[in-house]
Amino acid sequence: VLCLIVQALLWLLFAVNLFAGLIQLPAFDLTAISGIAIVACIFGICILGINTLVPKLGNGNQVENLKQGINSLKANEKVFEALLKEQPYLKIEETDSQLIFGEPDAGLQITIFSNPYCSPCAKMHKRVEKLLENKQDKLCIRYILSAFGEELETINKYLIAVSLEKDRHTALQIFGEWFEKGRPLGEALFKEMGLDMNNPEIETEFQKHGTWKAKTQLRSTPTILVNGYKLPENYKIEDLRYFTEFTIDVK
Repeated sequence: VLCLIVQALLWLLFAVNLFAGLIQLPAFDLTAISGIAIVACIFGICILGINTLVPKLGNGNQVENLKQGINSLKANEKVFEALLKEQPYLKIEETDSQLIFGEPDAGLQITIFSNPYCSPCAKMHKRVEKLLENKQDKLCIRYILSAFGEELETINKYLIAVSLEKDRHTALQIFGEWFEKGRPLGEALFKEMGLDMNNPEIETEFQKHGTWKAKTQLRSTPTILVNGYKLPENYKIEDLRYFTEFTIDVK
């Protein structure tokens, strides 16, 4: 209907302009015919353009409605829990890692298997920070660290020291600094923080991370686990903000 109304308006404008003398039709010679052809082409292009554009706008609305429907389905707790429990389950004990942010006793326990030198892990940490901004009292995020090689494991120990000696808010900021700009700096980033790197708890915690990695045989970083289950492929960590009010039962 909209398309027909627009076309009628265009032809009405043409007729009004013609009868009002705003459009002059010269004698029918070659030049006049060319002028009429140009005017006809302009009107024709407008009509064809509108006919092409209107359906695409309609399709755009359909896509938006489809996205809203999918998001609504993804936010359904029963759907999420059913999909989650189809994923591989990796048992995680509270003693496996003390690198915790948020609320330790929250019903939603998110474990991130990460690597300090991994670029996707750096991007993931930024997303974690945003998730914690408004939901830090509703969920627990636990880091378990890996490394590309023994020569890079020292940074894991520095980050463990930060988690053991600093409060959670400060530790989260230091983790953010490392992932944002620390990788080129290496150990120099931590030199002025007054960390006791001789603390035996650092080595104990580091060994726990290695033991869990060997037990689960995980290699890909970052890997996200929700109450022990791998996050389904169709979900992002940002989607977990929908599920902070309920507890997912584990095996």
